[in-house]
Amino acid sequence: MDNQERFLQILKRVGGICFAVAFIMVLPIFGRIGLEYISITTARYLFIGFGALGLILNLVTFQTGRFQPLYNLTYWGGSIIVFAGLIMNLFRIQYALFVLIAGLLIVGVSFILPKRHVERKDGNPDILDD
Repeated sequence: MDNQERFLQILKRVGGICFAVAFIMVLPIFGRIGLEYISITTARYLFIGFGALGLILNLVTFQTGRFQPLYNLTYWGGSIIVFAGLIMNLFRIQYALFVLIAGLLIVGVSFILPKRHVERKDGNPDILDD
């Protein structure tokens, strides 16, 4: 593994950690759980910051994944729209629900793409010798 691949793997891990923090911040925002530890305003800022950073880092490294770029682009594009819908919902912007539904539909389309558009083809098929 060369330095560029290692750097992209580190970016993917950092993006995953950012998503984990953002999802934890959903608990006080939408579930009102843990409000004695963190205010809703702080949780909103952390959710927006870490969620955006996670999306950006994963969008930058989407071609290094184990799936085809079309699948990754569809999935992450839908995820960005869902994230935008959640931010619109946090700020009580009209039509946030429609943006959320559109993003979820795009993510849903990525899950029903044909197999040839999802799995990455390896140039090295495994051949068993007797």
